Amino acid sequence: GRHFRLRHIRHDPSIRYPPLAVLSGVSRPTLHNVVRGGPRSLLGWDFESGRTVDGDGRIPVHCSTPPDGVPFHHFTNTEEHQSLFSDIAQVRDILLWLLLTENRDHATPIIQRRAVRGTMQNIRAR
Repeated sequence: GRHFRLRHIRHDPSIRYPPLAVLSGVSRPTLHNVVRGGPRSLLGWDFESGRTVDGDGRIPVHCSTPPDGVPFHHFTNTEEHQSLFSDIAQVRDILLWLLLTENRDHATPIIQRRAVRGTMQNIRAR
């Protein structure tokens, strides 16, 4: 994922980026680095003693977002990596945000008002 983000997603002020939503897991200790020759090494690599940071248990939060300058909206939840999309209400909110952001100039005021009063009221554009 990191390689893809760094190689293919770059900030370019001349680009009008499409809406981009990122869902990151938070509140779970996530291994940030592997220790070579650490105290719990297996075949020379220690996958247990390295520093942990906030994440979803697999991907650190700071590694789940696009590079600086690329606009996005950041959604979070406390699920583990494999369960991030299990919260159907949150997935619906993300999809609604993407649809309303993409079509904000074309959506009717009634649809926009209903979205703000309903499930979208806590969503703020970044």
